[in-house]
Amino acid sequence: HLGWSVQNGGPLLLGGGGAGIVPLMAMLRHRASASEEVRRAIPARLLYSSRSWSELIFRDELARLAAADASLRVVHTITREPPPAWTGYHRRIDRAMLEETAWPPSAKHHLFVCGPTPLVEVVAEELVSLGHDPQSVRTERFGPTGTTPCTRRHDAHGAEQTAPANRLPADPPRGGPARVRRGDDKARH
Repeated sequence: HLGWSVQNGGPLLLGGGGAGIVPLMAMLRHRASASEEVRRAIPARLLYSSRSWSELIFRDELARLAAADASLRVVHTITREPPPAWTGYHRRIDRAMLEETAWPPSAKHHLFVCGPTPLVEVVAEELVSLGHDPQSVRTERFGPTGTTPCTRRHDAHGAEQTAPANRLPADPPRGGPARVRRGDDKARH
């Protein structure tokens, strides 16, 4: 769970990839709703990775927020299909990019990283290797973790079932006994 408020202070460093921008955008909108004096006291930087310019979520809103706020820096990296004449980063977030965009560890800033598991793991590990306190790096991830994805759910008796997603029995129809027909034996979660 990622959570931050202007009362927590700053500076604020946000790193995200793909749909991982959503909780980070909530933080930026919250910050933008504060007075100019508060925003100046809480500088923010967003490092946002997308496959292509067209897949950049909140692209226009991010541009408006950055244009209206000198204490907000938005940095994009496009990993696959940059637009013509692109001069920004054209690779996945890495140590060198973090060194160029993050404040030094002495700044004691709030660090939030959200996105696909591989991105979150790399960014968090690199921030720590650059000297940032591991306890200050807050993460939220989605997607596989490198092991077989598992599904958890409860059976009719309330017992938790955990298994690879393709190995859980089908849910019984509501209000009746379990009936499994050919082709219905895959988990629906």
